Amino acid sequence: MTSYSSTSAGKVHGDHHLITDILKGQLAFSGFVVSDWGGVDQVLPGDYSASLGQAINAGIDMVMVPTDYVRFITAMKSLVGAGTVKQDRVDDAVSRILRVKFEMGLFENPMPAAGKESEVGSDAARTLARTAVAESMVLLKTSPDALPIATGKKVLLAGEGADDIGIQSGGWTITWQGSSGQITPGTTLNGALSAKLGEDLTYDRNGTFPADTKADIGIVVVAERPYAEGVGDSATLALPNVDVALVAKMRPHVTTLVVVVMSGRPVVLDDLASADALIAAWLPGTEGAGLADVLLGEKPFVGITPYTWPKTPDDAARVGKQACDGAVYPVGYGLDATGKLLGPAAC
Repeated sequence: MTSYSSTSAGKVHGDHHLITDILKGQLAFSGFVVSDWGGVDQVLPGDYSASLGQAINAGIDMVMVPTDYVRFITAMKSLVGAGTVKQDRVDDAVSRILRVKFEMGLFENPMPAAGKESEVGSDAARTLARTAVAESMVLLKTSPDALPIATGKKVLLAGEGADDIGIQSGGWTITWQGSSGQITPGTTLNGALSAKLGEDLTYDRNGTFPADTKADIGIVVVAERPYAEGVGDSATLALPNVDVALVAKMRPHVTTLVVVVMSGRPVVLDDLASADALIAAWLPGTEGAGLADVLLGEKPFVGITPYTWPKTPDDAARVGKQACDGAVYPVGYGLDATGKLLGPAAC
């Protein structure tokens, strides 16, 4: 699928160099290229026919038409009739689409096998997802004996994201933008820890514990709220203030403070410096038990970050070695529970 993004040459949907010369030529991509939702319309705004012609000639093979397929068909026929889009370009697009369908066996078996609905959300699928969550957790920072959480320790837990399936899952979950709340079956971090720690765990989403409350461990979940695509664009990469404030609120109550960051991207972490341990939990989805598994030491930390964590929003666009200058955590960075690097980072 082509990106909505632009380069100095204009919208990627209309960029022959990227789609045909690079992807289909240099990289020898033999599949088909589909547009994003209405992405063709953006090539030359206000001129649908010219936008469509440029996109198809650039190498788009299948157009995602969200609302007006009649306009698409009419415009496409006119473009071919006028010779703006050559017949061999149409034949190439159709051949690519049909080739993939043949390779997938869709002509022999056009429908999925019957009776498989029960496998969606099955115990086996959730076990696999829980393993994936545990293995994707990245320990960014730790102190001696901060993790794992030993049995018998008193634990305080705070943060809305600690007990919210929708926040754990992020956007593109049930709905386009996702939403907070119990939007789909699953296990929250609070639910998973409660099952293991029982009365040793106390949860308050707002971190409002009595002044004299003391515990061995405090866990604060700082979480981006659900978003998808451009709706979630951020000029600051800042975490929600209401969650960040819980870190200072929790600190006087506990000996060891663990902060869990749930986010769909690297974010700025300046305000979390008082944490004894810091975990990039990404978006663990429905299986919060996978996060509990590494916190409790039932599974090891093995994850490394696939992105450079920036110091400021201006750092975020840098890639490769250039991104290493001033990086908070470089690509490939991750610790085990003892604080040892899991492997050589890229910087």
